[in-house]
Amino acid sequence: MNSSPKKAAANRRNSRNSTGPLTPEGKKRASTNALRHGLLSGELLLSDENPDEFAALLQGLTEDLRPVGIYESYLVERIAIGVWRSRRLVRAEHAEIELSQQFDAVRKKLLKEYGYLVGADLSPDQTAEVDEIQRGALEIINAQLNELDDLFSQAGWPHHDDFVARYPYLAKKLKVDAADNKTSDLAYGGLGEGGILRNLPRLAKQWRTEAEKLKAMFVKKIDDGSAIKLAVASQLVPIRADLLARYQTALDNQTERAFRQLMQAQAWRGHTLEVEAKVVATKG
Repeated sequence: MNSSPKKAAANRRNSRNSTGPLTPEGKKRASTNALRHGLLSGELLLSDENPDEFAALLQGLTEDLRPVGIYESYLVERIAIGVWRSRRLVRAEHAEIELSQQFDAVRKKLLKEYGYLVGADLSPDQTAEVDEIQRGALEIINAQLNELDDLFSQAGWPHHDDFVARYPYLAKKLKVDAADNKTSDLAYGGLGEGGILRNLPRLAKQWRTEAEKLKAMFVKKIDDGSAIKLAVASQLVPIRADLLARYQTALDNQTERAFRQLMQAQAWRGHTLEVEAKVVATKG
C-alpha cells in the first residue's frame, strides 16, 4: 500500500532531523556496531591492548559525532583508529625515551669495561686489528688444546726433542712459562734421564685448565664485542624518533581526512533529505 503524499513528506522531515541515537542505550548499541561488523578494527589491537578501552573510545566518538548508517559509522571508526594509534604512538615515544636513557647509561658502561673490544676511540683499521688479535689468540688456544688432546692420548711422555718437534705450541708455552719463572724450559720441565720432562704430566694438566678458561673468556669477548659494536653503531633512537614524528604526521592527516569526509557525508545526507522532502511536498 502506497503512503499518502502528506505522510511521505512527514517521514522525510523526520529523517532530515535524524541526528543519530540520543538515549544512552541507543548510543551504546551504536558504538559497538563497527566492532560487531568488523569493518576495520579486527586486526587493530595488539596482544597487550585492551579491547574494552578501544570500545569505550569508539563509543565516546559515536556519541559526539552521531553517525547514521554504515558509511558514517565506518568514518567514525577510522577516526577512532587514528586516535587509538596516536595514543599508542605517545606510549611508544615515552618507551623510546626511556630506552634511550637506559641505553646511553649501558653504552657508557660497556665502553668503559669493553672499550678495547668495540674500538672506542679507535679508527676502523685499529678496530680490525683488535678483532684480529682476539681471534688470533683464540686460534693459538685451540691449537694448544688440540696438542694436549694428542699428548694425553699417548702411552707415555715424549723425549724433550720429540716434544718440541711434535707439539710446537706447547713447547712455546713451556718456554714462556719458564721465562716468567726466570728459568730455562728444560729446568722448568724437569729434564730427567733419557731427556724425559718429569714435570710434563703436571704442567699439561695445568695448561689444559688454563687453556679451557682462556678459550671460554676469548669466545665470550669476541661474541660480546660483536654484539656491543652492533649496539653502539646502530643509533636506534634518532632513527626511530624521526620515524615516530613522520608516523604521527601521517596519522594526523588520516584522522583529519576521515573527519572531513564524515562532515561531508553528514552534510550530504542532510541536503539530500531536504531536497527529497521538498520534492514530496511539491507533489503533494
